[in-house]
Amino acid sequence: MILSSQRARAIALLAALAMLEFTAALDAQARASHNPLIDRYVRTEMATRRIPGLALLVAKNHRIVYAANYGVANLELQAPVTERTSFEIASMSKQFTDAAILLLADRGKLDLDDQLPKFFTDLPAAWNSITLRQLMTHTAGLRDDWDEDDPFFYSKTTPLEFFDVLKAAPLKFPPGTSFSYGSGPFVLGLVIERVSGQSYAAFMREHIFRPLGMSSTDVNDPVPVVPGRASGYVIRGDSLRNGVRISPAAEARGDVGIRSTARDLMRWDAALDGSTLLSEGSRRAMFTPGRLTNGEVVPYGFGWYILPFRGHTEISHDGGFRTGFRTTIARYPDDSLTVVVLTNLQGPPTYAIARAVAAFYDPDYRPIPAMSPQADRFPDRTATVTRLIEAIRDGQPMPDLRPEVRWPAGYTLSQVRAMLAGAPAPVFIDCQDLQSRQVEIEGARIVANCFYRIEGTKMRYWTISFAADGRVAYFEPEE
Repeated sequence: MILSSQRARAIALLAALAMLEFTAALDAQARASHNPLIDRYVRTEMATRRIPGLALLVAKNHRIVYAANYGVANLELQAPVTERTSFEIASMSKQFTDAAILLLADRGKLDLDDQLPKFFTDLPAAWNSITLRQLMTHTAGLRDDWDEDDPFFYSKTTPLEFFDVLKAAPLKFPPGTSFSYGSGPFVLGLVIERVSGQSYAAFMREHIFRPLGMSSTDVNDPVPVVPGRASGYVIRGDSLRNGVRISPAAEARGDVGIRSTARDLMRWDAALDGSTLLSEGSRRAMFTPGRLTNGEVVPYGFGWYILPFRGHTEISHDGGFRTGFRTTIARYPDDSLTVVVLTNLQGPPTYAIARAVAAFYDPDYRPIPAMSPQADRFPDRTATVTRLIEAIRDGQPMPDLRPEVRWPAGYTLSQVRAMLAGAPAPVFIDCQDLQSRQVEIEGARIVANCFYRIEGTKMRYWTISFAADGRVAYFEPEE
């Protein structure tokens, strides 16, 4: 045990009392919350994207302002989604695994800058300098083995088999020199087991889920009967199909292996702003963007993307799983707002749904397609965007792009170039004036976000952030 049994019982009792109060507050708030505009929007999205079931929860200052459940958790049985329906949250699990590492660090069991040979033998030489911090921020150079085809995940039946394959793959870059979303948190799950002497699932239950009152949250296990467990679906051709089944070991990994409910995730959200679970330093570190060895900032903290969005900060993470789920948790700290969207379909852009729901509480966030196109009042900015598109598309120098600009989260230069293949001139939609606000991205003061429709491989909307010197400081495609 990491804690003495007496201290653990005392902490558990205090946490249980706090959670009873929190649960009562959740119930009272949920009964009072209803917004027909949000309801209409969600139902339209579900019909358009063929989403079987969806759970939505919105909180402001950790008080629920909207909670609703839609559709069915199981198509065969027509079982409705309820507040107790648990969804596989896939890559949203990474923030829980990273929090477990922070918890062990708070208790003096490890240091975030410990290197992997402290925990494992027989590592490739290239792995010897990898630190826990780099695994948490996706700067270790590990590949993402979830890019593999389905047979890979039902042919491997133990965590060590996955680990052996990962070790055999070359690193994408020397540790600490770049950012690439990968399988680092899977390895962190193995570290948790080595340090704690418990299985990953047992540690998460004892030290995170139970203390926070997350009674409907657990590590995936297909064997036990779980009341309220949602079934997952995928679209193949024109048909809804059951999600792909993979090995239990694959489904329970530290990078993807948790299922939860919207209510439990709101308990989690509250804990990340309180002292129940982590120290103040660990909570601050979780939401601080990582850095490369050369000092360059990456768009990722510990289990969270941290991005500029419409003159605000957005802290979020998605989960998409071939077993048939897509989920998002998004935090907007400037508004003390959190949005949770859970679905049992692999495909829909839940992050776009979360942003659209957030727009009901702050109009700065409204989706670009919902904006009324305006006459172009800023032809110089549009000319800059046109030159930038051409330069990216054609592989030319990009003087209109500030040197510190990083590519949009989750995209590489080659992916952005592919999106803009064949793109004609951008179509101006509108601009958001930020000159009266103190908005900065990577040290550059932002004076405006401008919105464009750009036809590349398909029609996309883009947000382009302009610095005071007229150059582009950030850009991002939006659904």
